[in-house]
Amino acid sequence: MAKKWIDQTRPRKTPTFKQKRFAQEYVRNGGNGVKAAQKVYNSHSYDGAKAIAVQNMDKPMVQNEIEKNLVKAGLSSETLGSKLATVIDTGLGVKATNKDALAGIITAYKLLNAFPEKISKRLTVAVSRKELIRKDITELKEDAKKITEKTSKLVADLSSYTPTL
Repeated sequence: MAKKWIDQTRPRKTPTFKQKRFAQEYVRNGGNGVKAAQKVYNSHSYDGAKAIAVQNMDKPMVQNEIEKNLVKAGLSSETLGSKLATVIDTGLGVKATNKDALAGIITAYKLLNAFPEKISKRLTVAVSRKELIRKDITELKEDAKKITEKTSKLVADLSSYTPTL
């Protein structure tokens, strides 16, 4: 029986089973990606789990899966906004204090990445040695100018970032 060939050159359109489980654990444990990776990927190494978590969090499909899990848990941006308004307007009941509620809402907003610790964009420039050798100096200067323009645009995009809630 011939092995089925899997084309890994195209990006996946749906998250893997483990990526879905990672998203569930991420929401369940309050947004700790390392703990989620350790549990789902059975990683005993902190550094290995951290690398897995970073890779997963960079993938839009994993972020979408986290968002779905937050909505299932009643922690969508809209729900949190209305709960925060209620806390501000009326206060809370007997056992919990406003401080407790606000701490919980802030944690939920962090899960929604409303307060990102870092914002990043990537610009990849791939040039082969043969390509460099074939080009004359004016073409290389033009390429460098284009790269500089793209880098400036990325920096401008990052500096104008505002979180969406």
